[in-house]
Amino acid sequence: MAKLELKLRVQELRKRGESIKQIAKKLDAPVSTVSTWCRDIKLTPEQIEKLTELQSRGTYKGILKAAEKKREERKEKVELLKKKGIKDIGRISEREFFISGVALYWGEGFKTKGGSVGVSIGNVDMLKFFIKWFEKYLKGDRQKLQLRVTINEQHKNREKFIKKFWIKELNVNAGQFQKTMFISSESPKIYYSRKTYHGTLRVVLPKSTDYLRLINGWIEGLYKITKNMSG
Repeated sequence: MAKLELKLRVQELRKRGESIKQIAKKLDAPVSTVSTWCRDIKLTPEQIEKLTELQSRGTYKGILKAAEKKREERKEKVELLKKKGIKDIGRISEREFFISGVALYWGEGFKTKGGSVGVSIGNVDMLKFFIKWFEKYLKGDRQKLQLRVTINEQHKNREKFIKKFWIKELNVNAGQFQKTMFISSESPKIYYSRKTYHGTLRVVLPKSTDYLRLINGWIEGLYKITKNMSG
């Protein structure tokens, strides 16, 4: 059983209320690994009671409650750090938006000489950022962007659904999509949820060779500035 498949099976059994040791024994997996994979799964009070009944030691219920308390504390810490991160960013100026777009394109964008401006990403929020950046600094028109979805062949029957997702999220139209690309792998990947898998979307700004040359200049300028920074 592949590692990801095993992890999904472990989490499924835990959500049903089975104990860590039961799952480890059933799936022939290390108790420590099962425990780590299940640490963020919340058990209902009924499941805790049921597991307690299965244990001969009266301390087991306390152990479960302590684990639940730890999980809640970790969840609260994650939320606090997230809020702090949002606060640290605050509002950004137009120049900061411009620079952040250059930096992101440096890492994610197409850079082939003589090619077009474009990205291929699966994260919808990042694509929204790039499209806004294209519109503001490259005079791009989102209704003229060339789009192509790449999805695992396991999701071939969801092609229409996936395209509708991108159309709705990015405010584009069906006529902009080129033929979908399907990919396969020797070891088929198992996705956590079919509902959250939308493949990757290739977004290209047509007739943008000169803009790509300009972007490469921006990247070079950013590189030189950071290279000369003290410290």
